Amino acid sequence: MVSNSMDPMSMEASLYITSSAGSSVVPSRPHVSLRPYGGEAVDGWADPLQGSSSLPVQGSLPRCEAVVGVVDPLVDNVSGPSILSKKGGYVAVRVDPSAYKSRLEVCKFSFIGRVVLSSGEKPWKLVDLKAKLQSVWKLNSVWRLICLGKGYFQIMLNLDADKNMVSSLGSLNLKPGVLRLQPWIPDFNPALQKSSNAQIWVRFYALSLEYWHLKIISDLARGIGVPLWLDRATMKGDFRHFARVLVDIDVSTVPPSSLLLKRDDSADSWSSFFSQAMSVSFSDQMQVLWKTVIHAVVLPVTNDLLILRRLDLRGRPARAPVIMSVIWSPPASGWIKVNTDGAALSSPGVGDCGGVFRNCRAFVKGCFAVPLGVVFAFEVELFAGSMAINLAWQNGWHQIWLESDSSYMVHLLAPRFEQVLWRIRQAWQHCIYQISNMEFHVSHIFREGNQVADAFSKHALGLAVDSWWTNTPSFCYLLVGNDCMGRESFCFS
Repeated sequence: MVSNSMDPMSMEASLYITSSAGSSVVPSRPHVSLRPYGGEAVDGWADPLQGSSSLPVQGSLPRCEAVVGVVDPLVDNVSGPSILSKKGGYVAVRVDPSAYKSRLEVCKFSFIGRVVLSSGEKPWKLVDLKAKLQSVWKLNSVWRLICLGKGYFQIMLNLDADKNMVSSLGSLNLKPGVLRLQPWIPDFNPALQKSSNAQIWVRFYALSLEYWHLKIISDLARGIGVPLWLDRATMKGDFRHFARVLVDIDVSTVPPSSLLLKRDDSADSWSSFFSQAMSVSFSDQMQVLWKTVIHAVVLPVTNDLLILRRLDLRGRPARAPVIMSVIWSPPASGWIKVNTDGAALSSPGVGDCGGVFRNCRAFVKGCFAVPLGVVFAFEVELFAGSMAINLAWQNGWHQIWLESDSSYMVHLLAPRFEQVLWRIRQAWQHCIYQISNMEFHVSHIFREGNQVADAFSKHALGLAVDSWWTNTPSFCYLLVGNDCMGRESFCFS
C-alpha cells in the first residue's frame, strides 16, 4: 500500500493500490478514496489513461477542496521525500542527489546555441532549424533541439563523437542568421545572459596566391570567429595585399594575432609553414571595443545591445567599402603637371595652399606654399588652383595639366566657369583668361594620390610669407620618391 496525504485543512485524500487478491501488486485501475473536510469518504476508480475518475453517483456529492487525478508514475520511484526548510523567508527544498546526477548525465554532451538575426531576416522555425543543422553536422545518432526562450536553444547530443563534431565546426553562418555555440553549463538562465559579440572586418596579410580560395579564406576566418562576408576586392582577387573578411567575434577575449595553416596530413606541413603564419590585423573598431573590456565584460557594447533589444531593433553590418588603387602618373612629353591642395583649420579659419610642378620624367620643376590668412574651407582650393595657373604662366609653361583632389574646383575649371565668390572673382577670371591661351587640362585625383601637394599645403601653416622652391625640399623627399617609382596607394569608399 502506498499512501499520499494532502493538507488536512483542505481535505484528506488517500490512494490505495491493492489487488483483488490482497497482495501488493499495482492494478490497472488504482482505487481512489476522497474524504472532504468534515464529510464522508467517497470511493471510486481513477483511470490512469483517461485522466479522470469514475465515482458512483449518489445524488449531489459533497464539495471537495481538491480532486486527486492521475498520479505521475515517477512518484512511485522516488526513494524518499524532499527535505523542506526555511532560509531567509524562503522555502528551501533539497533535491534528490541521484535524480540530479542522472539529469547531469543526460546533459553532459549538450551545447547552448543562439541564433542572431539581422534586421528584416525571418526567424527560423524549430523544425526547419533542426533540419538545417542536421544537414551541416550530419549526425548519426538521435539528438534534440529544445527552445529555451530569448533566442536560446539547448542542443542535446547523446554521443561524445557528436559533441566533438559540433565543436569542431563551431558557430555557423546559417543564412539567415548566425548560430553562436557555447558549452552547456548547469543552471543556465537565458534571461541573465549578456552578449559580447561584434562584427569586425579582419585582414589576413601575406596570403600567397595558392591559398587565395573562398573555402581556404573562410577556414582562416574560422580561426578568429564566424565568417560572414568577404569584400568585393577579396572575392575578385584583384587586390592581393590582404584578404578582408567580416567576422563575428567575441570581443570579451582577444583574438589571435597570427594563425598557423596546415596544408596536408603530413607531419612536417606544420613546421614548414610556421614561419609563414598568417598575420592578422583588426580594424580600429576592434581596438576601441577591446579598450572597453573590463574583467571580460564588455560594458558599453552590452548596454547598447540591451537597449536595442528592448526597442526591438537589430544592428546591421555596414557595407563593405570598395577598395581602389590610386597611382600618380606623370604627364606626356613636353607637358608640366601641377598638383595642388589647400588646407584650413576651420571654416572660416586660418588656411593655406601649396602645389608641386613636375615634368614627364617626374622631376620636380618647382614647388610653392602660400599662407592665406582667414578663409573658408572651399576657398583654399580655388586659391591653390589660381596660384598654380599664375605661376605656370610666369614661368612660360603653356602646356599644363592641373590635378587636384577638389572635385569642386575641377567642376569649375573644366567648363571655364567664371562666377565664383566675389573675394576671389577677379583673380579667378584672370586665370580663366590665362588657360584660354594655353594647352590646359584639369582632372581629379583622390587624396591618397595627392600626398605631395598635401605636404606643401600643411607646411605653409608654419610660414609667414609665400615660399617657392626650385628643388625638392627635404620634408617631402620620400613622398616624391614614391610617386616617381609609381608606388600605389589605396582609397576606400
